[in-house]
Amino acid sequence: MFIGNGRQWYTANGEQRSQGQFVALFADSANKLFGVVRSVRLHQFGHFMMGTMKVGAQKVTLSGAYGGDGLPRDLSNVAEENRSLLHEVPADLAARFWKCDDGWNSAGSIGPDIATWAKTIARKRGSRQRA
Repeated sequence: MFIGNGRQWYTANGEQRSQGQFVALFADSANKLFGVVRSVRLHQFGHFMMGTMKVGAQKVTLSGAYGGDGLPRDLSNVAEENRSLLHEVPADLAARFWKCDDGWNSAGSIGPDIATWAKTIARKRGSRQRA
């Protein structure tokens, strides 16, 4: 999900493009949520908006809101050595995320709260997040 100011445009062929700060979420097998904010460019791929995000030296494929079409990506998609670049979503926010049932294929009503949290981790973007 894009947070803050970004830009959207259409190509001469009518394909949609978007670029800006994007929060991707990842979940482990215990449904703990982790997030990371990076600059991302998404492009239209059929009915989907897709792109990649760098987490460390690794590229992670993204599609739609949160990276998984409204759902978090599986944490196993992030190499073990890059997981220290992720931030754990606070437990209360994660619990509300899992209870939110109106975000099918979108950010849902929890989206503004996730964006607010993501902006705080983006501001803390020190050497820990650079990659």
